[in-house]
Amino acid sequence: MIAVIDQARHLATVKIPDREIVLHDVPTSESPYSLLQQVNATLAQSCQPFVAWRLEWVSGELDRLWPDGVPQIRNDHGSASETHFVSSVTGYAHDEAGNLIYLGMVGHKTVLESIRTTVQARQCKKLFLQGRPVYPLPTHYCQTWQHLPDYGAYHATLIADPALPGKWQAGDDVAYILVFEGDLTDGENPEEHACQKLPSRLSESLPIPVLQEWAETLWETGIEQELIAELTIGGESLAGFSVQLTEEIWAELLSRLLKEGKIGVSLIE
Repeated sequence: MIAVIDQARHLATVKIPDREIVLHDVPTSESPYSLLQQVNATLAQSCQPFVAWRLEWVSGELDRLWPDGVPQIRNDHGSASETHFVSSVTGYAHDEAGNLIYLGMVGHKTVLESIRTTVQARQCKKLFLQGRPVYPLPTHYCQTWQHLPDYGAYHATLIADPALPGKWQAGDDVAYILVFEGDLTDGENPEEHACQKLPSRLSESLPIPVLQEWAETLWETGIEQELIAELTIGGESLAGFSVQLTEEIWAELLSRLLKEGKIGVSLIE
C-alpha cells in the first residue's frame, strides 16, 4: 500500500482498492523511514489489516520546501583527478562567512561517509552547497545516521558542538541556537523559541548569572548590539542564530541594563 503524505496538514492517506484511510496528526517532520514506521504503527493500533510499504508526497510539497530545487552539497578534494561526492541536502545552517553549523543529507552511505569525513576533519576543507563554498568549523560535530531501506539510502545529520546545549567548550567565542520543527509547541514562532534558549546558552559559557526572565530584553539588546546574528538556513532547520560570547561586552551590557531597570533580580523573603 502507498501512504500519501500531506505535510502542510499533517495527514497521511493510505490508498486501498475500495477506499482510503486518512490518518490525522501525523509527525510529517520525521525522516521518511521513521514516518513510514509511524504510519504503520497507527494502522496497527486502529486494527487496520494493511501495511504501507511506500510513501508519496502531495504534489507541490517538495516545491514549497525547496522552491529553487533540492540543494546539493559536494566535497572538494582540490584535485581534478580525485572523485567528488555529491549528496542531496535535507537541511542546513551556515553563517555569513560560510561556516557550516548544521547539515542534513540523504544518499548512499559511501557518499555520505565521504562528506562526513570532510566535515569531521577539523581542517579548513571546502565544500560546495548549491555552488557556494562552505567551511566546516574546527570543532567536533555530533552525527546521527538512519537507514532508509525502502529507498536504498541513508539520512545523516551533522551538527557542530557549539550549537548543542551543554557542548560548549572553553575557548569557543561563538555559540549557536538552532530551531527545528520538533522543537516548537503549537503556535510558537521559531525566533521566539530561539529567544527563550538564549539565557541558558549564555549561562553555559559566561561566568555571569543570566536569568530566564531576562530572555526577551537580552535578545532585543543582543541584536541591536550585533552580538546576535541570523544564520542562513534551509529545509528542516527553521531558524538559526549565532551568539558572540565576549565576556567583557556581556558583563557591561548586563550592568547597564540593571542600572536602567530593564532587567532586575527578584528578592525572595
